[in-house]
Amino acid sequence: MKIPQEYLDMTNDFGFTAVDDDEVAEPIVESYKSASDKSISELSKSAQGKLLDVERLIMPLLVNLLKDAETKHYIKWPNRKAPIERFMEKLLTITRSE
Repeated sequence: MKIPQEYLDMTNDFGFTAVDDDEVAEPIVESYKSASDKSISELSKSAQGKLLDVERLIMPLLVNLLKDAETKHYIKWPNRKAPIERFMEKLLTITRSE
C-alpha cells in the first residue's frame, strides 16, 4: 500500500514514537497493573455485596412461594400492590446504586 505523501508529513506526529518492549519503563507498567488490580478488586467486592442484598430480598419471596406447594396449587395474595411496590423499590435501590 502506498501512503500519500501528505500523510507522511511529520508536522502532525501527535508527539509519540514507536518503541521496543525493552524501552518500556517497568515501574510504570507495574504501577498500572497494581492500580487496575485494586479497581477490579473493589468493583468485585461491591458487586458481591449487591448480589447478597438482592439474594436477601428474593429468597424470602421464593421460600414463601414454596410453602405448601405440594398441597395447595393456588396462591391467595390479597392487597398485594403495596408489598410488591415496596419490594420493587428496594430492588431498584440496590441494583441501580453505585
